[in-house]
Amino acid sequence: MEVQLVDSVIPGYPQAAFRANAVGTFNVLEACRACGVERMLFASSIGTYADGLTDDHLDDLTLQRPRLFYGAWKLFGENMGVFYRNKYGLDYRGLRYPPIVGPGVKSRGVTQYISWAIEEASKGNNFTIWVEPRTRAPIL
Repeated sequence: MEVQLVDSVIPGYPQAAFRANAVGTFNVLEACRACGVERMLFASSIGTYADGLTDDHLDDLTLQRPRLFYGAWKLFGENMGVFYRNKYGLDYRGLRYPPIVGPGVKSRGVTQYISWAIEEASKGNNFTIWVEPRTRAPIL
């Protein structure tokens, strides 16, 4: 069976994000289908949730309304996996990781300040965190 891959020729950030997240996930799903892979584990993100959360409770019934482009693509990847599970029987599972922080983490995101705070503290420097004191963020 031939695997047909999708590629985009338009350079730039939104197109690159589309290629990496949406097209890349589609290509992996297609490869799983074509090669008879039985199970796929998808690295998603807690970023699929954002707007409308009022407490710390998340479960399978919590609405996913991402605010950022990254979360939207991860949610799209999750939904593609559900389609492949229903249509082709792929045992598809997704893990919604929180932001990963620590010294050296360079990915820009809403919790990037935590990595910077860790780095500055390790150098003996002060660092001002500019979020509200009641702000909470799950991190790994």
